[in-house]
This record gives sequence, C-alpha cells and structure tokens, in this order.
Amino acid sequence: MDNQTLTAQLDHRVIALWLDSLDGLHREALKPCETIIDTYKVRNSLGLLLQYRTLRIECFSEALRNALMIGYRYYAVKAHNLGLDICFSVNGEWSIAYNGGAIAQKPFHGEAS
Repeated sequence: MDNQTLTAQLDHRVIALWLDSLDGLHREALKPCETIIDTYKVRNSLGLLLQYRTLRIECFSEALRNALMIGYRYYAVKAHNLGLDICFSVNGEWSIAYNGGAIAQKPFHGEAS
C-alpha cells in the first residue's frame, strides 16, 4: 500500500473513533454532515509557520453549522482527546478552529472558577 492509501485509512479510523466517543445526541446531530481530517497553518508571534490537524465538520448549510456550534465545546474537547482541533465549515469555508485543550482548561458558564 502507498502512503496516501494508508493515511486515508488511518484518517477514516480516527474519525470513527471520535464519532464513537460522542454521546448519542451529539453523534445524531452530525448525521447530515461530513467529517474530514484536514490541516491548517498559522504563523505564531515569532513568525514560525505552525501546522495543525483538525476534524473539519462540513455542514452544507449555515443554519446547521450554527446549530452545531452550540455544542462546539463538547465536540472540541472530544477531538482534543485524539490530539486534534475542530472546525465547522459551510461549502468549504472554515469557521474558527477550536482547540479542545484550551477550552477544557476554562470553566464553562455557570461553573466555579
């Protein structure tokens, strides 16, 4: 097998593991979406180019994306457990990418600091 085939198989398995880690309600909400492992690059304050892997959830409509983003915190923390960030997109246009590690460290509204 070539590298591209192995990478595609590994990505498919990681997505399956992530979906299996979700509770039934959150998993069901993703049914009309496509989940892809993608890469994004950003420059840090030192000018170094950093590359991150993310679970990109392609929503196909803004209304669906907006509804799913209500649960972004849950999805991001679950993705972080696999070492990935999470991003929602519509027609390939990305929203912000969320880092579950940073989110997990911040108290949620209503939680004590």
